[in-house]
Amino acid sequence: MDIQAQHLLSEALKLPAVSREDLAVRLLGSLETPGAEVEEVRQAWVEEIDRRVAKMENGESAAIPIEVAWPNITGKPWRSKSSHHD
Repeated sequence: MDIQAQHLLSEALKLPAVSREDLAVRLLGSLETPGAEVEEVRQAWVEEIDRRVAKMENGESAAIPIEVAWPNITGKPWRSKSSHHD
């Protein structure tokens, strides 16, 4: 990372969380691929979702309860929203 980018990052990290989130979304959006490639990716995801749904419907695959999957994904135990007492 060059000095200018380091300076911008330092300044951005001083912003409130909502402003940092907006900035991050805008920066990531500036990296998106052109329209044709976006459509190809979207179509690939549609096909993958259809494939996974078909596997579940014909018994080749089974759903994993979130309580089981979450620790594997995040390394943290699952806590349902109803278990939060704020």
